[in-house]
Formats: sequence, structure tokens, C-alpha cells
Amino acid sequence: MITASPRHCEEQQDAAIQYFVIASAARQGLINDFTGISSPYEAPDTPELTIDTANLPLETCVDKFIELLRLQGRIFQAAPFFES
Repeated sequence: MITASPRHCEEQQDAAIQYFVIASAARQGLINDFTGISSPYEAPDTPELTIDTANLPLETCVDKFIELLRLQGRIFQAAPFFES
């Protein structure tokens, strides 16, 4: 799976401060071959799923991912805990 969104969106969504520190070092030339900054990003030719996180609501993104996992048999629809 890949997410199709601009790098600035990825940085905004990434909660880990570590990415910001490392990306900053790459922008300053301290880290070579950093994908998307000092080295080109090469998207896969045929991803199993592409989610446009810059333009879709979070709930839609999650639903698309869960549906893929269901189709692959990796997760199953849970039965209701309580029956009415």
C-alpha cells in the first residue's frame, strides 16, 4: 500500500518528531539519498491500494484500507457482541 499525497502533507500527518529531525538534516545535506528529498521517490508500478490522503477524509482512507484487508482475507467482519 502507498499513500498518494504531497510530501508536505505526509510531514503534517506524521506524529513522530523523529521524521522532522531526520528530514531537516536531509534538507541541509547532512543525509545522502533520503527518499523524496535528496533522492527521488519511485512509486510502485502496481500498488495494491492507493489512498489519496491529501484529498480524502480520514474515515474514507481507513475504510478503503480495511476493505482491502477484508478482500485479502486478513481480517474478517466481526459478529455483533450482543444480539438484539
